[in-house]
Amino acid sequence: MGGGYLLFNQQCYDIISQFTLGATHFSQVYIYDIETEELKSQTPYYFINIAETRDYLNVEESKGIDANSCGPKLPTHSIWEPTDDDIQLNTTAQECEVDVWHDPVLRKSLFFSDELVSALLASGIKQQALALIRCVVK
Repeated sequence: MGGGYLLFNQQCYDIISQFTLGATHFSQVYIYDIETEELKSQTPYYFINIAETRDYLNVEESKGIDANSCGPKLPTHSIWEPTDDDIQLNTTAQECEVDVWHDPVLRKSLFFSDELVSALLASGIKQQALALIRCVVK
């Protein structure tokens, strides 16, 4: 993630694009030198536009989630340096029909289904490279 944008390499794109994404979609991008405007690499990357939102976050049972300090009346929350099992989702998350979504209650969140995570890890991509953390569903 750079500058608030999430980019995937070809390997991640090939896997994620096989799953149910709903209205979420990718745009292919290339890296250019900002000063010379020359193409730096022939390697494509993929910007993901997360268009699916779901409200599964259980704020009260999650650990380390803070209310929005910028606008206390806004229903958004932040979490700093979460670890496995800090975030709890409601059981309705198990019925989600898409494999990638954002929860608008948790700023900068991106959730993957268990099946998608399993496919990414089975391809040899390391969990640390994706900065994944496990959520609890109760």
